[in-house]
Amino acid sequence: MLIARLPFHKAQSFFNEKYYARGSRYAREFRTHASHSSALAAVDAAEFHSLARTRLGDAPDVVHVLELGPGNGNNARAFLARLEELDLREGTRIAPAATYTLLDSSARMLADARANILRRPAPRHRAVRCIRADAASPAFDRESKFLYARANELFDDLPTRLLAKAGRAFSEAWLDIHADAGADDVRRWEFEVSFRPARVSKPSLELLRKAFGGIPEGAVIPFNCGALACMRAVAGALLDGGVFSAFDYGFSSRAGLVRLHTAFHAAGALTAFVNFPLLAAAARQWYSSARVAPQRALAAPARSVDDARFFRLRLQK
Repeated sequence: MLIARLPFHKAQSFFNEKYYARGSRYAREFRTHASHSSALAAVDAAEFHSLARTRLGDAPDVVHVLELGPGNGNNARAFLARLEELDLREGTRIAPAATYTLLDSSARMLADARANILRRPAPRHRAVRCIRADAASPAFDRESKFLYARANELFDDLPTRLLAKAGRAFSEAWLDIHADAGADDVRRWEFEVSFRPARVSKPSLELLRKAFGGIPEGAVIPFNCGALACMRAVAGALLDGGVFSAFDYGFSSRAGLVRLHTAFHAAGALTAFVNFPLLAAAARQWYSSARVAPQRALAAPARSVDDARFFRLRLQK
């Protein structure tokens, strides 16, 4: 039974909202790098600890951290635990000042993540707050300015147009979503892909040209519009000099562009490869610096097969 026919980026929102409404049960079906080890949390915690000391001293009253798409809370818990270790080693008091804010569109995900962070023995922190909002269009109060923002395998979940170019014309992927009559288990839904003519705005074309030095033909090009919107919103919520650290999978150069007929995954959530050259090119509108580095250069590999596709985007305002 056909239940929806949508362009890929809208199908992502439709599917993932239902998928993640189940809360942290997703972790039984797939695991992120942050679930495999605490190595990525340690990278972020060390950078945040150094940044906090430089900006606020060794014992600040409060310092704000934001995590978008916190999953089951393992990544946040590991981050705060590592802060405690750094405090002990350096004689500082950064962890007790940390107000850690979780942002997700699913109330169940937020509740599960917060409960995991606070289970005993809980790592030291000042407070754990929750904001229920879409990470592609978050709204922040004016009073909370974050020194550090984090995300792990979030951008691949956010709405992404899958574009293909032939001559001067563009097409984009659409999905027909099928389910058996009465089926409400999204894990059993099936997808049928087709490509339809698409319009691409002049600013989007210019970004693609900056990212690749030209727009490659014969490839499915992820245009991560949700990630771009997220980056812009977070920039407005960061203190000057603040950092947004995002780990995810995708490609970092034209040579690494994944040449697949359908450049997306449907194991668990509906995801797309992250176009890091595109994000880095766009980031300079809102950040003073944007750097892409292989994840394996920063943390010990956790998955020998897929590690080459994982990168970190570091943005500083």
